[in-house]
Amino acid sequence: MSQIFSEEELQNEEWRLVVSFPNYMISSLGRVKSLERTAKFGKSTRIIKEKILDGRLDKDGYKIITLHNNGKPKTVKIHRL
Repeated sequence: MSQIFSEEELQNEEWRLVVSFPNYMISSLGRVKSLERTAKFGKSTRIIKEKILDGRLDKDGYKIITLHNNGKPKTVKIHRL
């Protein structure tokens, strides 16, 4: 569900940390990205690279996304971040 933005829009895009979710940022264009971090999987540790996340629409047509904080998932409306 990605949108197409012009080159000018992408150059002027501003990113800010999401208040309750320190591993995520939201842009002035409403895009959400997860930040690079290390995560433990059993006995091993992996580096998870930064990437733009793709949301989905809820039953009312609002774009939503599921974010995680300390292993707990929470589905939020993107415009509320």
